[in-house]
Amino acid sequence: KLLDVKSFHEKPQIKIAKKLYKNNNFFWNSGIFFLNCKFTISEFKTYNPKILSSCEKSIQNANYDMSFLKIQKKYFERCPSNSFDIAILEKSSNIKMNEISSKWDDLGSWKSLFEINKNKISKKSILTKNMKNSDVLVDKKYTLINDIEDLIIVSQNDSLLVSSKRKINDIKDIISKKNNFFENNNEFYRPWGKYEVIEETKNYLIKKLTIKPGFRISLQKHIHRSEHWIVLKGIAKVTNNKSIFHLKENESTFIPQGTIHCLENENPADLIIIEIQIGKILSENDIIRLEDPYNREK
Repeated sequence: KLLDVKSFHEKPQIKIAKKLYKNNNFFWNSGIFFLNCKFTISEFKTYNPKILSSCEKSIQNANYDMSFLKIQKKYFERCPSNSFDIAILEKSSNIKMNEISSKWDDLGSWKSLFEINKNKISKKSILTKNMKNSDVLVDKKYTLINDIEDLIIVSQNDSLLVSSKRKINDIKDIISKKNNFFENNNEFYRPWGKYEVIEETKNYLIKKLTIKPGFRISLQKHIHRSEHWIVLKGIAKVTNNKSIFHLKENESTFIPQGTIHCLENENPADLIIIEIQIGKILSENDIIRLEDPYNREK
């Protein structure tokens, strides 16, 4: 049953919050919205036309980069940084809501984040001694913690966070001053899916490729490297020089240097491949595309 919303308060002041709590006539916003596009645009026209205008100009001046719609920074920067809650919900008189009874957490604090993840951490992989009032969330096989207090430690892939609990919120200030800090990651997105660099040395490079259903890489060749492909999941349609064949899980093929090749996923689930590149030059620039469904120049 949909209920009419009398008013919406985004992070209300303590006085208002106490009043609402005392009268027991409030609901907590889950952040889940069902929006009608035409109506939502109309609300922006009424309550925050500057945001709407900035977004419209950003789309009008956008361009396509491969299959991605790329918003130009100079137009999008002009958009006010107000949240949807403040820009629209606090002002609108046309909001309805539905009460839900499922388990929910807005993950609004580090404490709630650790609570939601605590059962996913293997206790066998963490050894601790004299760890007081600290939270540890790690993905490493072996972790040893000794004699710490009031700390937050998070380890994920190649990233590490260590902070005092008291000053944990200061990390947003640190990041804002170094906004390109996370640019050098190991995961790269392409029109056909993505690849992750697992290990890179001077003479070889190991990648994990995930190719979306119905997509393929370009028909291409490399001048400076050869490749080994091993199927981890799915079925791969492979073009290897003049041969076209299918590889199933735990099957592989070798792509010699200079050989024309292609990799395609004709199935309804992701195709996952391990690609091992070997050569003197291991670069994305060493790709000569003979046929590309995404019209890329490189």
